[in-house]
Amino acid sequence: MSIDVVVTGMGAISPLGTNLTQLWAALQTGRSGISYLTRFDPEPFPTKVAAQIDPWPQVPAELELPQFGQLALVAMQEALTMAGLSSADLTKGAFLLATSRGGLVEWEQFTWAWLRGEPSPVSNPWRWYQPQFTAVKLAQLAGVQGPVKTYMAACASGTLTIGEAYWLIKSGQIPVVIIGGAEAPLVPSLLAGTCAARAMSSRPCPPSEACCPFDARRDGYVMGEGAAFLVLEAAEHARARGARPLALLRGFGQTCDAYHLTAPRPDGSALARAISLALQEGGITPAELGYINAHGTSTPLNDKIETLALKQALGSAAYKTPVSSSKSMTGHLLGAAGAVEAVITILALRQQWLPPTINLKEPDPDCDLDYIPNVGRKAELEFALSLSAGFGGHNGVVLFEKTV
Repeated sequence: MSIDVVVTGMGAISPLGTNLTQLWAALQTGRSGISYLTRFDPEPFPTKVAAQIDPWPQVPAELELPQFGQLALVAMQEALTMAGLSSADLTKGAFLLATSRGGLVEWEQFTWAWLRGEPSPVSNPWRWYQPQFTAVKLAQLAGVQGPVKTYMAACASGTLTIGEAYWLIKSGQIPVVIIGGAEAPLVPSLLAGTCAARAMSSRPCPPSEACCPFDARRDGYVMGEGAAFLVLEAAEHARARGARPLALLRGFGQTCDAYHLTAPRPDGSALARAISLALQEGGITPAELGYINAHGTSTPLNDKIETLALKQALGSAAYKTPVSSSKSMTGHLLGAAGAVEAVITILALRQQWLPPTINLKEPDPDCDLDYIPNVGRKAELEFALSLSAGFGGHNGVVLFEKTV
C-alpha cells in the first residue's frame, strides 16, 4: 500500500524574523533581510553585506550548542510545538539535519586562539564543529530514538534531506521524521573563499539591493544565516492522532550534474531531469504546477541556467508558471536554504499568495519567465515546487500539494 507523506509542523528563524509569522510578514511586504556585515570587520573583503539574524536567539549556554545548532533549536521547537507530537510519537521518529558548514564559527574561534597561543573560547572544538554531534544533541532534546543522520550536499542540503525523509517514511519503517537545515556561516575564512571564487555580490549599491536574482545587474549571491525545520509524517499516522496536515509532500527528484565543483552544467539538463522526476513522482503535468520557488541565487550562471532547466522540464508551461526567488529577501542560507524555502513554498500554498522576487528592475533577456517582480500576488494554487542546485552539481526538487 502506498504511503502518503504530509507536513504537520514547521518552524523558521531567518534574516526576516525569528519565527514563521515574522517571516511571512516580511515576504508579503517585500522586505530585504540584507544589511552591512557586522559579525566581523568586512573592510578587507570586496563583499560588505550579509543576511544576518538580529536579535540573536537566547539559548541556554549549558546546552553547549554551536551557533548553527542554536538556530536549529529555535526552529525545531517552533515546528514541534505546531506538530503537537507526543513523547511516544517522537520516540519512534527519526531526526535528519542538513548543513553545509556545521560549527564553522566555533572552529574558527578555536583556530585563531590556538595560533595566537590564547585559551580556546570553546571546549572540545571537534564536538562543536562536527554536525553529527549537534544532530545527536538536538535529537536527544526532542526525545527521538530512531535514526539520527546529518546531510551535507552544499546549497542543496536542505532540499535533499527533505527527500531522504520522504523516502524513509514511504519505506514504512518510520512514521515521523523531524527534518531541519541550519547554517551560521558568517566567518572571515568562508567569506574570503567565496570572494576568491567570485561567487559573492560586490557591486556598489544599498545592501537591500545587493541580491537581485534574474536581473541583468546580478553579480553574485549574498551569504546569510538561518534555520528551518519541518515535521513529516505518514498521513495515516497524522490522521490517527488528529493532526491537521499543512501540506502533502507529493514528489521528490534528485540528480547530479557530474560537471564542475562550482559551476552548473551549462545545458541545465540534470536540473531539468530532477524537476521532471519530482513531477512524475507526484503524478502531475507541468501545466498543473502553480508556483516554483527557485534556487535563484543572483549569480550570473545559476539564474540563466536555472531558467533554461525550467524551460526544458516544463515546456510551454514554463512561460505560464510563476517563479520567484525568496533569496532576494533572505539572502543565501547555504545548507539551510532548501529547508527555509520549502517552508516558504508551503506558506504560499496555504495563504494562496506568491512571494515576489525583489530588486528585479533590469530583466536579463536570458531570464524571460514570470519571476513575480518586486510585488507579490494572490493566486489559486494546488501544487508548488521548491528546488535547489548546490555546488558540486547537487540538484534537489520537492513537490507540495495544498491540503484542506
